[in-house]
Amino acid sequence: YEIFEFDVMPGVRLRIEGNTLRGRSSDELRLEWLYHAWFLFDKPVITKTILDEYAFVFLRLLCLLTGERVFIDELNFWDGDPFKPEQAQMSQSFELLISNRGVTEAKRDVNWFEMIANFEEIAADFGSILNRWFECHERLKPVLDLYFAVLSGLVLTDESQFLLLAQALEVYHARSKFDGAVQPTEDFRKRRDGILENVPVGERAWLKEKLHFANQKTLAERLKEILDLHRVEAVRLTANVDEFAAKVRHSRNYYTHYDQELWQSGKVTKGLELRRIMYALHGLLQICFLKDLGIDGKPIERILERNNSIKWADLQTEAKG
Repeated sequence: YEIFEFDVMPGVRLRIEGNTLRGRSSDELRLEWLYHAWFLFDKPVITKTILDEYAFVFLRLLCLLTGERVFIDELNFWDGDPFKPEQAQMSQSFELLISNRGVTEAKRDVNWFEMIANFEEIAADFGSILNRWFECHERLKPVLDLYFAVLSGLVLTDESQFLLLAQALEVYHARSKFDGAVQPTEDFRKRRDGILENVPVGERAWLKEKLHFANQKTLAERLKEILDLHRVEAVRLTANVDEFAAKVRHSRNYYTHYDQELWQSGKVTKGLELRRIMYALHGLLQICFLKDLGIDGKPIERILERNNSIKWADLQTEAKG
């Protein structure tokens, strides 16, 4: 029997309990660990807040660390702290019944050595990792929404998954420590205003609107800065794709606008190469998230090994013989 408690933030604690279940049949004996996670609040919190800002946020952390889709089997709420003797006897529990799409596909036999980061590797720093995750989730929520939309299997086609992952990296750059501007804002405004003064008055409003986002870095520029920051890992992730950043940019532009001229240029990726790029973007996002949490070493190496171990095959190629 195991019990862990962590302070998530002032007034909020996370308690994790694990115990062994034994199952016996005529030909085998199975041992299985069953875990319960409790969020304990100093003050009452409404149900939706508990779900959206605590339970599902923690669930996403487990998905990231295990490398698998993780589900909640049941949800119970208490009107008091069941672990405080003075409240336990007076507390009532309530079970919430909601749709749990995909739970039947959950992998329930994932071994610790198959996970991206198992608890033993991060146990000493798990309290800090937990705190950093809740901070990161608030800052990177749009990024994580895009990433987990792909991970959840809600997006089926390679093109749509690619677009969401490319957008996730673009937003990650904008919400992280990178500078999203090409030049200082004041310098850009002087440059823009100088250009506007030299065009006919009737065209200035149109041109000013077109130049509104001109000082923001392009996807290719943002992606290059992320790749440079994680250069060692990026080299391995993109080893099978020449001109990776350029292909991401051109392909994102095509699958967003479907410009036939761009398609005919031969710069747009499709099929097997698009899938290689998609998996590289997925791995790069995982690495960014883990490093933001202060996790490095073996977990990062496992992501790279998973990516490099994929056996690629083009299903559109005609079989011979």
